[in-house]
Amino acid sequence: MILLYGATGYTGRLVARTFADEGLPPVLCGRREDALRAVAEPLGLEVRVGALDDIDVSDAQLLLNCAGPFGVTQAPLLRRCVPAGVAYLDLAGEVDEHLAAAAWNEKARAADVLVMPGVGYGIVASDCLAAYVADIVGSPPMRVEVALKTVGAVSRGTAEVVLGSLRRTGVRRRDGALVACRPARHRMKVDFGDGDGLTTVVTNPWRADLVASVPSTPAYDTYMAFPAPVRMLMSVPHGGLLRAVARRLPEGPAEEALAKGRSAVWARATGTGGAQATAVLRGPDAYVFTAKAAAACVRRVLSGDAPGGVHTPASAWGHDLPLEIDAVVRADIEPGSR
Repeated sequence: MILLYGATGYTGRLVARTFADEGLPPVLCGRREDALRAVAEPLGLEVRVGALDDIDVSDAQLLLNCAGPFGVTQAPLLRRCVPAGVAYLDLAGEVDEHLAAAAWNEKARAADVLVMPGVGYGIVASDCLAAYVADIVGSPPMRVEVALKTVGAVSRGTAEVVLGSLRRTGVRRRDGALVACRPARHRMKVDFGDGDGLTTVVTNPWRADLVASVPSTPAYDTYMAFPAPVRMLMSVPHGGLLRAVARRLPEGPAEEALAKGRSAVWARATGTGGAQATAVLRGPDAYVFTAKAAAACVRRVLSGDAPGGVHTPASAWGHDLPLEIDAVVRADIEPGSR
């Protein structure tokens, strides 16, 4: 049985519908029965009412947490799942959330339970592409750089997280350690191979890849193709004004916008002696990618392929996982020798 916690938010509803369409009917969980049934009944799904710290997981094979903020919801659900032998997956995509999950590794390994944060677009796409280019140059590469780009509308929740973080110091990986890094401190131009030519990307020091992906790499940097106005706001004081603006946005993109959206990831690994490998991964709208990536991960767990401990998608299932998603393609830009 699949338990889906947090199905009443924008992304949770999209995940529930995607799972139902793909023959992976989840049981929708949460505190408000009326809100759950409003999502579940049109899809022919069951509901289970419960709070974070008392939801019944005894008959489940896995629980997928779509309820943010994950800094609040992750720990109570892990406390329910790991002792019960239930695999735990979520959509968390930031450094702090993945560090918190990593602290469960010893308990998860002892219980032979899979714990995997980041089963959406973040970090499935970037983690797997980073592992792919790292594999080309040989292990371990000396440096990995990853850049992400999304084209399309954003949900209210995503906007609140991003705009609320613009002045918050993040990290980068240097000599195997995490060191402080300001957003937009560095910038470069990359070609995502999507027909848009060179795109400016800037430091995004909150990405979970920095602590989770290719852990043996001494240096790791993450970048994002923010719109120009957002890049400007990263360097000026703004207080809580931007969060207030975000709260006035629509809950999420409409169907037409989702159909037109697209996403891309660029990754480059530099090996000993300077050898480099660069590749891009292109796919559908980031929200669609998230729902389909989560479904791909859930299928692996249901098939019995669920290694115990805390894993990333690539460490559990290899760098080809995103290629199981419709409309996702990967291309070498500067192929190296394997």
